[in-house]
Amino acid sequence: MLPADIPWLKEHVKCVLCEDTKGIVAERDGVIVAMYVLDSWSHNSVQCHHAVLDPLAFKHGIHIEVVRYVFGVCGRKLIIGLTPANNAKAVRIAKHLGFTEHTRIPDAYDVGVDYIIFRMTAEECPYYEESRHADRTAA
Repeated sequence: MLPADIPWLKEHVKCVLCEDTKGIVAERDGVIVAMYVLDSWSHNSVQCHHAVLDPLAFKHGIHIEVVRYVFGVCGRKLIIGLTPANNAKAVRIAKHLGFTEHTRIPDAYDVGVDYIIFRMTAEECPYYEESRHADRTAA
């Protein structure tokens, strides 16, 4: 993710950029069609936000690159996502990608709208095989 990508991010993803924000962008014909943003890095986890406008980004594996980066390159063991419970499409995609609902915080997004806290560990991730990326984890 480059500084020039930030306006697209602010238009499509409701997140506050942190000092440690990193991202992976998918483009088609020079236009951003998907972005994964990673921030709030801890020793063992990272928070993830994403916006995907073109489903071909999934077909070409943007989500796979994200988990390889987080689990393999950065050596984290857990990805955390906060999703408003009223965003049915985002909830469906999170579950499809292998995230599990950890808990809900009532009224955290808005009055009457819970935040769902999703989580995915490297072991639970259907798109990541640690043994195939052991060389990166050791780095």
